[in-house]
Amino acid sequence: MESISTVGLINPITVDSDLNLIAGAHRLEAFKSLGRETIKCQVCEQDDLIKNLIEVDENLIRNDLDYIGIAEHLAERERILTSLEVRVKSGDNQHTITDQSFSTDDLAEKLGISTRTYQQRRQIANLIPAARNALRGTKHARNLMDLVVLSRMEDHIQERVSELAKTEPGQNLKYLINRAKSESSSHRDRSEAYRKMQSTWGTPYSVIKFVREDNVIEDAIKTVTHSVEFREVKNIKKTGHIDGEKLQNYSGFVSHALFLLNYFVREPGSKVLDSFLGKGTNAFAAGVLNMDFYGFELNQANVDAINEGMRDFFQENDGSYGFNWQLYCDDGIALKPFKNEEEFFDAVLTDPHYLMNTTEDYGNGDDPRDLSNMSRDEYLAKIDELFANYYRLIKTSSVKEKKFYPIIIKMGTTRVGEQGIASMDFEFMKIAERHNLTLWDRTFNVYQPSTMFVAPRNNEYRYTVKNWETTCVWIKQLQPKRGEF
Repeated sequence: MESISTVGLINPITVDSDLNLIAGAHRLEAFKSLGRETIKCQVCEQDDLIKNLIEVDENLIRNDLDYIGIAEHLAERERILTSLEVRVKSGDNQHTITDQSFSTDDLAEKLGISTRTYQQRRQIANLIPAARNALRGTKHARNLMDLVVLSRMEDHIQERVSELAKTEPGQNLKYLINRAKSESSSHRDRSEAYRKMQSTWGTPYSVIKFVREDNVIEDAIKTVTHSVEFREVKNIKKTGHIDGEKLQNYSGFVSHALFLLNYFVREPGSKVLDSFLGKGTNAFAAGVLNMDFYGFELNQANVDAINEGMRDFFQENDGSYGFNWQLYCDDGIALKPFKNEEEFFDAVLTDPHYLMNTTEDYGNGDDPRDLSNMSRDEYLAKIDELFANYYRLIKTSSVKEKKFYPIIIKMGTTRVGEQGIASMDFEFMKIAERHNLTLWDRTFNVYQPSTMFVAPRNNEYRYTVKNWETTCVWIKQLQPKRGEF
């Protein structure tokens, strides 16, 4: 549009004899947006169309074309074939299709690719011109699957991605998409996503399976975890059994966090503490439920990424947020900002690093405060310190008055070679009992682990694949007299 406004139309668009557009979609859209009623064009007769088709086919085998260029050439090729009346179209049958007709399967075979791959590459041509122009020639233009995802988004999402690609060139495309989607979400969108997840819980059994769904809340969390800062500094990976192959680390379910807060905490405005922020799942869940949130994390880049993601997601049109949150780049066990507080928090919801961890890098290097760098005894001593602080900081529950202020900890199991299973819930329950905390409930979350690497190893050593994690809920209460409930 800027070019046409300044110097005019340099190259006319191309149409066939029936005025069907062959080439020049960008130029035509620019003219329409500028309010122009006419545009210069060159009309191709059949011989000219065949020449154009040969040129397009030659361009498609060039190695320097990115997926945006390929998509545009595929779209132009199909328009030419349609003008030549040899493109198979919807409604055609064995009586209308000839040996000279080209189906999608034929077009894919001609390029030496599968039909599905052809359709994905062709799909990218559905990007709006602004998105294509912004991404063309960048690293994003060689990311097939994320381009396909973007091409299916609404125009305003594509437009926002176009803007973000210019202002944040270092980010990956998936991050930009999730950022644009989370920015466009409203309080109503968040509430509807939460209600939908809430409706799936049904009766709160002790064993529940939570599923990951595409919704604005998950998108906001993905925005954080796909940011360049987060991925570079907090490069969380799990190492598999075969040849050190690395897999993406297990990611928490926001539906699980929402359930735990909604069922065990309930009250909006409750002060929720998380000693191990991780990917910020608990922070977003607390925000959706309008609970004030306090989180700790040893990586400043991680704290910054979560802060930015939450600001983008929760800010309303008037600049307000509806709840308060504070994230600390500090030790979540010592909890120094609250060293002089007592009975401050309404709830704790956290996911500690694995006991006797041998498979996860939490991105904190040799930081002596990182639980994943500790021996078993050192780790359990730190958990003992953690429970002492929790006991001091959590409010006192009253069973008779049905006032509950829970400490909710999600845990799993790890294996330590010949030492067998390290069961976190078993160790944590012993420590909590020493601190006079009451184990009020214990639930199990069923999930689907990746078995590609662990199943052969587990079979060899005769133990099962763990497809669950434990959640323990403790409360602090005045110790009842003997005989009282």
